[in-house]
Amino acid sequence: MACSDQGRQVIRLALCFHSPQVSRENLAPALADTLFTPTLSYQGASVCAGFFGIDGADSLVPCWAKPATDGDGWILRLHVTLGHRGKAIIRLADGLKASLSPLSEGPGESTFEIKVHPYALISLRISANAT
Repeated sequence: MACSDQGRQVIRLALCFHSPQVSRENLAPALADTLFTPTLSYQGASVCAGFFGIDGADSLVPCWAKPATDGDGWILRLHVTLGHRGKAIIRLADGLKASLSPLSEGPGESTFEIKVHPYALISLRISANAT
């Protein structure tokens, strides 16, 4: 009987120090997965995705983005790296809206406010405003 735990196993992991103090140096644990994720090469023309940044919630880190599977915009995954609560403002280009994916919480014009909970994983759908 074949089992997944038989045979040679390889485990890769990254160890790093972590401090509850908010600073750019302390984001290493949230970004450690980038050590094992191969980068994608893009050869096309430069385009703006419409994401201008995050205000508030210093421990909220954008970790990855991908096109939405239904073709309507793209998904931005955010990780809350520390045990803090609060609110964050997502700044977007004019004409874009954001909603919590998969549950829509209502569009914003050029900003979108989200509640931040300790160690949360947040997925936002960024898409064009239907006018």
